[in-house]
Amino acid sequence: EEKTTAEVKTLRETLEARGAAALAARDQTFKKDLDDAISAERREAAAAVDAEKSAAAAELEAFSEAARMDRDERVEAERRAAAAAVEAEKNAGAAAAELATNA
Repeated sequence: EEKTTAEVKTLRETLEARGAAALAARDQTFKKDLDDAISAERREAAAAVDAEKSAAAAELEAFSEAARMDRDERVEAERRAAAAAVEAEKNAGAAAAELATNA
């Protein structure tokens, strides 16, 4: 009976040790899987942030280009208006000179 009790005790200790080892292994696997999932989510979030930054930079560049085009068009229109004003003044001066000559 003592031998049976000792065998049962040894068997119990062995099973408990195996169970503890299995739990520790499962815990390690779970922690690794969790760390891997967290790392993957962080990488995905960083990639999404980078994509948003790139999109914002492209949009800003598009707006800047549009503003440059608008500015260039305004400058050209002002140049044409100034040239037309100069031409009108020349014509007015010529007309005044002609009237003075005819008078």
